[in-house]
Amino acid sequence: MEPDNSQGEYYLTDVVSVLVAAGHRVDAHLAAAEETAGVNDRANLPRPKPSCATGRTRP
Repeated sequence: MEPDNSQGEYYLTDVVSVLVAAGHRVDAHLAAAEETAGVNDRANLPRPKPSCATGRTRP
């Protein structure tokens, strides 16, 4: 897998095609946007999500 963007970054979404190409099963799960929001820079770090801060996950 190689980064295919000007920043030279790897994206988690690229892993899906790699796994499928290798014959692995890939499933999708629905989650609220606030539970899947990313941290892209230092400005995003102070806003932890409640589930991350407590270590709790939804059933």
